[in-house]
Amino acid sequence: MPNGLIHHWVAVSYVPGVTLKQVLTLLQDYDHHEAIYKPDVLRSRLLNADGNCFKIYVRLHQKAILTAVFNAEFDVSYFPLDENRTHSRSYSTRIAELENPDRSDEREKPIGKDRGFLWRLNSYWRFQEKDGGVYVQLESVALSRSVPALLAWVVNPLLKSIPREYLSRLLTSTRVALTNKSAADTFDAFPVVRQFSARYFLVAPASGAVQNEGHSTVILPIQERSI
Repeated sequence: MPNGLIHHWVAVSYVPGVTLKQVLTLLQDYDHHEAIYKPDVLRSRLLNADGNCFKIYVRLHQKAILTAVFNAEFDVSYFPLDENRTHSRSYSTRIAELENPDRSDEREKPIGKDRGFLWRLNSYWRFQEKDGGVYVQLESVALSRSVPALLAWVVNPLLKSIPREYLSRLLTSTRVALTNKSAADTFDAFPVVRQFSARYFLVAPASGAVQNEGHSTVILPIQERSI
């Protein structure tokens, strides 16, 4: 990708003791995502809903060595496959980096003239109710602009680490919100799931060692296509 970096990740989590309907109800409650997904989501709002199609606004927060805040809008669509399986896709339609967020002189930087940390973001969720809970798979494809050579040695590794950490927190927060338990307690209660997940996937929570930082060798048969 000339002048850009593509970040492609797949992660999976198992949420015990819940139904597919409960998972979808939580994820589609966009007006309250800021309470569930802080600090990554600072604000959230449903702009429009039409059946299984949603248009949403979120204020995203990224922080590692550097901090960036974005106003972003997404088109999200859900596709039921049967009573136990659903998948969704989320496409960014607008991403603008903020300067001086939450201050009186807050303003959006011109789109395409910012630091380039987040240029585009597409997400693909797959859900399957099975084994007394719901398997949640999240595939993320993000695009960032490459930075000047003088800063590349610092910033480019940072850009590559952000999606991994973001997916881990996102799945952990989803599971915790659904089960009302700590992520550690949930994971420890299901050693078979933990062992399977640690072997094949980037798994939330991020407390354990990641066994596979590249492409997964196993994909749950949730959607009718392979990655």
